[in-house]
Amino acid sequence: MPVMLYDGVEALDVTRPVGVLAGANAYLAATAPRQPGYRIATASPGRSAVESLSGVTLTGGSAPTVGGRPRKWTPTAVTSP
Repeated sequence: MPVMLYDGVEALDVTRPVGVLAGANAYLAATAPRQPGYRIATASPGRSAVESLSGVTLTGGSAPTVGGRPRKWTPTAVTSP
């Protein structure tokens, strides 16, 4: 299930769970390379960019995979003027 993005979302409510899942994937890759990792994704209404409560623009996306295994993902964030 993706982390949902919407106008007015707290940026930390998106980046915290994404960071935890990315950390879990790194741990699994180091300790149990045959175990599948978590598939990290974000989603927004109409796949559009949304503005967080703090004015940061967030866009949806998913983590790249290598050989079917999720890899490190960096959220796309661009601050608003």
